[in-house]
Amino acid sequence: MKEYESALRFEGYVVPRINFKFNESFDIEEVDDGYDVKLDMKATIVNSKDNNHIILEAFLGENDNPTCPFTAEAAIIGYFSYKGNEDIALYQSNGIALLFPYLRNLLSEITLKSNIFPPYILPAINVVKFLENEDNITIIDEE
Repeated sequence: MKEYESALRFEGYVVPRINFKFNESFDIEEVDDGYDVKLDMKATIVNSKDNNHIILEAFLGENDNPTCPFTAEAAIIGYFSYKGNEDIALYQSNGIALLFPYLRNLLSEITLKSNIFPPYILPAINVVKFLENEDNITIIDEE
């Protein structure tokens, strides 16, 4: 199994920010085939000798959209160690992909806990491609 071991090690994560707000503009009468919840995301990758981490942020909803019941945002910081000579881009994309399910679950949980609406579950997406298409990946090298 040693030959299949990843050079990337996920050391854990923290949630520094989470916010949920009912949308005062929401009108249930305007909803005919589901909520209209806009998703924006961004990732910041920090490469340093002793502290590699990725900050993945998501922003859901729009206040002025009457078919969107809420706005929410969350940030998660994942800590990683990396060994070997593999391409650093592989670490970066795999790190983002590893963090997305945690962020996705966190946002689903806060919509569930609001007890106002059925929980909103972010769709499974290729998060790296989404971020690349939106040009929302920032890389900071601190070495």
